[in-house]
Amino acid sequence: MFDYRDTIKLAFITMVLSDTDIKSQVGDGTIAIEPFLTSNLKQGSYTFTLSALIFKPKPQEIIDLSDPQVEHEAIKMKEDGYILDPGEFVVGFTAEKLTLPQGIYCILGTRGSRAQLGLDVLQSSTLVEPGSDNQLALEICNHSQSRIRLRAGDRIVKGIFLQLTSASESTNMDGEIMTRYIPQNI
Repeated sequence: MFDYRDTIKLAFITMVLSDTDIKSQVGDGTIAIEPFLTSNLKQGSYTFTLSALIFKPKPQEIIDLSDPQVEHEAIKMKEDGYILDPGEFVVGFTAEKLTLPQGIYCILGTRGSRAQLGLDVLQSSTLVEPGSDNQLALEICNHSQSRIRLRAGDRIVKGIFLQLTSASESTNMDGEIMTRYIPQNI
């Protein structure tokens, strides 16, 4: 699990991109965020929005971690959104596709305004590796005691971009467009 103290350590060996840097690197094609909205650009981050498609795991008696076979129901949100019940878990994706070069990675964080409502959108995937080229998977869970309405376009997660001290040599993406369980490019 990624610890915030690791972020502080990383800040000393990397450079966090400002809004000016992010806008410049998107403008020259170094970073691609499609679609890119300047209104989602903050001083040191970019806010990603929720896509209309979510995946709800179908109940199973046991999930064997040595060979997890989980079926999901694909749900396309209507205009009135999707009601996430207390304790409910779904997998969603950002509406934006993010493409990173080998020298930049991105740390994701649930927007504070959402987290304060009991909504967690990042159960595990807080790092977007250099060379990534897909929509971002969001593991969405309602930890509150109230139902939460999700809508396509909700500003849900922020990305902080960091410049590595040198470009990464290893690539693990190689055009891969699927996670192990759910399609990444939707």
